[in-house]
Amino acid sequence: MKSRHIAVFTLLTNAHLYPVLGVCSELVNRGHRVTFATNDRYAPVVKQTGAEVVIFKDVKVENAAAFSTASAFYDQNFYTIWASIVGPFLILFAASAFPQLENYYKENKPDLILYDRACFVGRMLAARLGCSAVQLSPHFAPYGDTFIRENGVFLNPSPIPSFSQVLDCFLQAYGVQSKNNLTHAADLNIFFIPREFQFHGDSFDDRFCFVGPCLNRPAASEWRNNSGGKPIILVSGSQADEGTTYFRTMINAFSGSDFHVVLSPGANVSDDLFGPLPSNFELNRVAYNFQIIPHSTLTISQGGTGTVMETLYYGVPLLAVPRMPVHAETAYRLAELGLGGYLPEQMMSADSIREQVTQLLGDTSLASRIARMQHIVRDSGGAKIAANRIEQCLGSRPS
Repeated sequence: MKSRHIAVFTLLTNAHLYPVLGVCSELVNRGHRVTFATNDRYAPVVKQTGAEVVIFKDVKVENAAAFSTASAFYDQNFYTIWASIVGPFLILFAASAFPQLENYYKENKPDLILYDRACFVGRMLAARLGCSAVQLSPHFAPYGDTFIRENGVFLNPSPIPSFSQVLDCFLQAYGVQSKNNLTHAADLNIFFIPREFQFHGDSFDDRFCFVGPCLNRPAASEWRNNSGGKPIILVSGSQADEGTTYFRTMINAFSGSDFHVVLSPGANVSDDLFGPLPSNFELNRVAYNFQIIPHSTLTISQGGTGTVMETLYYGVPLLAVPRMPVHAETAYRLAELGLGGYLPEQMMSADSIREQVTQLLGDTSLASRIARMQHIVRDSGGAKIAANRIEQCLGSRPS
């Protein structure tokens, strides 16, 4: 196919940016010009894909404590906080990014825009420039215009519908005329999970492309196995973490055990907060989780879809300890399919962690279920299928 210009827009977080990098690498390798709007922090890793970096200054969260509270699973006012802090932050992010990027993309008009479904600036630029756009998501596809699935029940919790109306009004000012934009579907929507992991996956038509994880993204450094032959447990954190309660519980659970435990915290957790670690622990700051998982006996995470997909890709059992509903949604699906454990954060203790790990590693049928899903994940196609569908979309558009 003739080289075309593809512009990429994501939220500037690990969970939203990293899953897209493999697609960028694949498109660059096929000869396309890929531009990626990002900040100084993520510019180096984006450049490794071969994409051109378009730098802009992103909005910072002034009240980090309030933002962190918004992600607390145990907070009964989660959705009120989400609609009053997180949702408006996403709008502010888009409103701030748009004027910084508009002139560049007017002068370098893309043939196609790829945008994360929570990164509204991609849709705003597509409307302003008259470009076709493809939606990307590391999470589940919304089912029946519902915001979330909690313990198997589809919900639009109050006040999410009110925020959705605010979002519609905001996007309308930039030329986006559609309604229900919080659960909007484009003509092509790419999800980085397999269809079999999506709830009611068979109900989604050909506009919805489930490709699984794209692990062909570049890695800046290698991970060295220092386990000395002990079985490895990877404990993955979240970028939203501000404290170490989660990790401290893991340290209490496995200190002096027969496991070698690798702690992989989010960027907001300072090394100083851990103190001296037990001899069977190490702190990972350089390697991606997908570099460690193949060596692991078990992964423990907060239920982020990216870590869950990477763990299933390598056929490793997983225990999810979610701290927010979006993670609990993934954890519930994991347990529903019999692929791992689900321990709500409010039930987390050193004893409950050890009990869950013992059950998982002692489940003789778990390995066969995970092996079946591993085959499905790897057979979903990843970056190659995503790029094929993107090129089909380009092929239907004039140069």
